[in-house]
Amino acid sequence: MVSQVAAGVYTIMPLAWRSLKKIENIVRDEMNKAGGQEITMPVLSPIELWQKSGRDQIMGKTLFTLNDRVNTH
Repeated sequence: MVSQVAAGVYTIMPLAWRSLKKIENIVRDEMNKAGGQEITMPVLSPIELWQKSGRDQIMGKTLFTLNDRVNTH
């Protein structure tokens, strides 16, 4: 149901996807009953956020970085 593509990267097959969605809806319903709020957050965040907290130094070269067209991070 889950296939590993690379280290830490997985493909979720259709049956597992359906199961995951059912679990997600159960959790969402329970959170709504409890008055919770759902948010979505970006997968990538600006390096400045990491620099402010010093986490960029802690993570070192393991931190995934990208350069945009004007060669900024």
